[in-house]
Amino acid sequence: MLRQLELDRAFIAEKDTQIFQLEAQISALQRSLSSLQADKRTVQQRLDSYQYPVLTLPNEIVSEIFLRCLPPYPTPPPLVGILSPTFLTQICRQWREVSHATPRLWRAIDLTESDDDDDSLVRDDFQLGDDQRASLATLWMRRAGGCALSIIAFNAEPIISSLIPHRSQWEHIKLYGVRADISPSIFEEATPRLRTLEVYTFGPSSIHAPVQFRVQDAPLLRRVLLPIDGGMYPVLPWTQLTHLDLHKVSGDDCANVLGRVPQLVDCNLTLRRHNPELTSSDDHAPDILLRSLEHLRLDLDIDSVADPKFIHRFVVPSLRSLQIPEVFIQPNPVESLKKFISKSGCKLEDLFIIEPVVAESLYRTEFPSIARIECELDSE
Repeated sequence: MLRQLELDRAFIAEKDTQIFQLEAQISALQRSLSSLQADKRTVQQRLDSYQYPVLTLPNEIVSEIFLRCLPPYPTPPPLVGILSPTFLTQICRQWREVSHATPRLWRAIDLTESDDDDDSLVRDDFQLGDDQRASLATLWMRRAGGCALSIIAFNAEPIISSLIPHRSQWEHIKLYGVRADISPSIFEEATPRLRTLEVYTFGPSSIHAPVQFRVQDAPLLRRVLLPIDGGMYPVLPWTQLTHLDLHKVSGDDCANVLGRVPQLVDCNLTLRRHNPELTSSDDHAPDILLRSLEHLRLDLDIDSVADPKFIHRFVVPSLRSLQIPEVFIQPNPVESLKKFISKSGCKLEDLFIIEPVVAESLYRTEFPSIARIECELDSE
């Protein structure tokens, strides 16, 4: 019995010693933990007091940096993704406030952007219907404040309805899918800032049948792109236009329209000819006199036949740049060009021949006064 009691006392003494040692270790660790926690608080305080240099910039500078991230106006940025102003609103509260308070970030919008236009890594299942596009337009227009606007849009009722309240701010407008039964209402009121108007009657890659619409109260309008056919001419302030693109236009319609634009400086024509057997009927066609025209580009619509007499209807004494498919000056391109230049009395500086048969070196030899001569396989 005594032996057992001695063993128990020895066991208890040993465990007491172990407990004392463990308590000493715990105390040391607690002191170390307290020191580490104090160091952590110090570091956190320093971190909390730190400001990223970019966040110390004045809002005006940040706003200007944001603007430099976008394509040059009037080209619209993407609706979403890292190149969109919407991306800037997702970084932090300060950037969101700055971007919302920068109207010029939102003054250009492309509402035709398709799902395939954006990086799949940036967005997931991005699908927009007309109503959603209209809501986006309303949001961007509100953020744009009183800025002049650059807009690319489908002529869908919800979208147009969202844009019309801001008609007085339209500066550059590109409309797809314009139809005769809808388009007149788009421009029925004044567009005092409108400078550029592009009208497409189908999708972004096509121009179909013409429409008739009226754009009368647009004192700044200078550049127009539209399809013309069969004498169906829109009401436009023709006499003030300086830049004109006519697509899928016949020679007769082209001549009738160009006769209305005396101040034209830059002209781009895509010609079609439904009945090439009638080319001889142009022998006595009146001249197209454009005294101010400096740049003329001709192209040929798909499956159309070029009329080699058409170019000789032009009298363009100020012309400096000519781009023309060689089929328009066949069968003798060099002599045809000499005749054209002589008739107009112009001094060409740039000549671009599309789909040439004649060697570029021959053009350079025959026209030594033209500073720049290039022959291209196609106009793309």
